[in-house]
Amino acid sequence: MPDLYEVLGVQRNATVDAIRTAFREKAKLLHPDMNHGSSTAEFQKLNEAYQILSKPAKRHLYDLRLRYGVSYRVVYRRRASETYAENLRQSKTDYGGSSSSKTLLKTLDKFFFLSLFFAGLFATLFGIYMLFQEPVYGVNPFVGVIFGAIFTFGIGYGYLKWIRE
Repeated sequence: MPDLYEVLGVQRNATVDAIRTAFREKAKLLHPDMNHGSSTAEFQKLNEAYQILSKPAKRHLYDLRLRYGVSYRVVYRRRASETYAENLRQSKTDYGGSSSSKTLLKTLDKFFFLSLFFAGLFATLFGIYMLFQEPVYGVNPFVGVIFGAIFTFGIGYGYLKWIRE
């Protein structure tokens, strides 16, 4: 893969303005709509080089990878959301540590789920109970019933989805 600095035709210590200027000049020459003799692949390489070198954080990573001989495609292969999803999946299945700490963490997970589930169930039942009592001025028991039902359903659904993954 060609060096991105060579693709843009700038030196390694070029400023962002110099990179932008070089990109605009080359884009006029290589854009498929402006010059029918150029290929789309060349313009895409030029655009990718500009996207990486114009942002200081990406450029720094590219320079580090270039210095140690790793292809720049490796640097930007993964999006952060994919990494987060992989870590989340791993954290659900891997508690880490010894078997006794794994058992303790699983027990605590179940305890916290049950406490939240029963809190929602209590809110629902208490709201239903308050429907049949003498109304308290300024208190609407329907809110407690609806909130408790939604909360209980959400906790139960989330827990079932969590243990199935």
